[in-house]
Amino acid sequence: MLRATMFALALVPAVGLGVAVGLGSGAALVAQEPQDVVSAPVARFSHQEEERYEMPLGVRSSGRSPRPSKLGELRDTLRIPDYYGNLVEITTIQDNTVFWYLSEGVLRNVVVAAADQRAYAITRAKASKLEIELRANK
Repeated sequence: MLRATMFALALVPAVGLGVAVGLGSGAALVAQEPQDVVSAPVARFSHQEEERYEMPLGVRSSGRSPRPSKLGELRDTLRIPDYYGNLVEITTIQDNTVFWYLSEGVLRNVVVAAADQRAYAITRAKASKLEIELRANK
């Protein structure tokens, strides 16, 4: 079963807090506590798609490309809200692959469990009625 989660990181001036990442001059990251996965906007499983294509495999002794072979892949399609911004980094930790997106000074992550065991297509989806609630740390 696919598991995805997300939390946001705010870019702040470097003051010795958080983890420094090469996103620009003098920036550091300060992580918020992970939010409730149910209420957080995350990558959502949408559907499966089968991709079919032809591509030559191997080489011939003459140096010419061989006749194309018919190939196909079955992929689980995940949807990412468009307001997450641009993909800036992909990292891994244990069995998870983390996709990092940056938009207007906010770095967001999408965690996909066991991404090395399945084929995925990650697509952008138009998000509407976006609401962001700020909460104080407890």
